[in-house]
Amino acid sequence: LESIFSSFFVSPFLTHSVMADLDLDGDLDIVVNPLRSLAQLFENQLCGGDSVQVDLQWFGVPNRDAVGATVTLVTNQGSYTRDVRVLSGYLSGDPTRLHFGLPADATLERVVVQWPDGAESVVAGLKAGTWLTISRP
Repeated sequence: LESIFSSFFVSPFLTHSVMADLDLDGDLDIVVNPLRSLAQLFENQLCGGDSVQVDLQWFGVPNRDAVGATVTLVTNQGSYTRDVRVLSGYLSGDPTRLHFGLPADATLERVVVQWPDGAESVVAGLKAGTWLTISRP
């Protein structure tokens, strides 16, 4: 893996990076910022398949993006869990939108949100390719 990355990056010293679905095609792209060099964007053209993206909203509190919440996507092939966070390392951040890549023949069953205050929300009846916004009741 190290040799693969070293052939792509101008500098082996990265100050920060972020992964997000920048082109809204369902897969994660990468932006890196090498030390003393220009930022670089790597568009993911390898992954095909569906995804579900989840945004959380919590109105009336300072934590409007529900940082600290846990979201679980339940399918017929297993469960996938993501945490809402904003920091991922030194000078790096994560978008608060959560991205779930799906196996080829997965059937979506539900999304379960554990809010930072302990409350739970469940959303069912989803389709692949969905960009879902869930608001705290």
